[in-house]
Amino acid sequence: MATSIPPHNLNEIVDGLIALIRKPETTDERLLKIIPGPDFPTGGEILMGSGTKDTYLRGKGSIPMRGMAHLEEVNPGKGRHKRNAVVVTELPYQLSKAGWIEKLADMVNEGKINGIADIRDESDRDGMRVLIELRRDADQEQVLKELHQKTSFQSNFGAILLALVNGQPKQLTLRELLNTFIEYRENTIIRRTKYNLNRTKSRLEIVQGLIMAINDLREIINMIEESKDASSAKAKLIVRLEINEKQADAILSMPLRRLTSLEQDSLKTEMVELKTKKIRLEEIL
Repeated sequence: MATSIPPHNLNEIVDGLIALIRKPETTDERLLKIIPGPDFPTGGEILMGSGTKDTYLRGKGSIPMRGMAHLEEVNPGKGRHKRNAVVVTELPYQLSKAGWIEKLADMVNEGKINGIADIRDESDRDGMRVLIELRRDADQEQVLKELHQKTSFQSNFGAILLALVNGQPKQLTLRELLNTFIEYRENTIIRRTKYNLNRTKSRLEIVQGLIMAINDLREIINMIEESKDASSAKAKLIVRLEINEKQADAILSMPLRRLTSLEQDSLKTEMVELKTKKIRLEEIL
């Protein structure tokens, strides 16, 4: 199976996603106004019609594309008369400039396209410029028409909006593509938020246990000193402070620097921050 999804303007796609998030029942007509068509990087123009609409509403279609050209009067050289020319500045997506010029030259030599005297590639860093110099008796409009009809200057992009959805290949409409992406993003945010929330709750639990121990520090130190081993000290802490095993372990492994007033203040500040973070994460969920 093959997929052929044309490139798009990212701003338009994001606007379409936002429209569906705010109003899931947004009509197809409204969606097609936000995302009117593909955005091909090599330029050219899209001939709007049923092809683009079929692509978005059915998941498959043929999008007609055409290069950009204009008519110019050029001076071929000193002592020569000015001549008319067709100047090509943009080509359809995925069409090779060198290949197109070569095929055009072959067609001129074979007499399939008349009225062309010379073809020059004058492209530079400022952009594409293919100059097609015409004979003096040539009709500019007729030559341009033949370029559209007989060469790839006008061609079609066969679009198939095929993607893997839950591991299965599926031909999607524009709406289905956008909704599938929104669902993926929602699941990503939910998983990430749940992970961060569990870490925050776990840390908050330990910090609260440490603060409880510091508030009754002398008694806790005496209790630990009087215990014959770590297990009995842990059991006494759980009963005395009404805490769980994880909090008791954190108290027993608490370094001496935690007993300073500065460290005690930092623990209280951290607890406030963790509570605020917990509320924010729960609101997201």
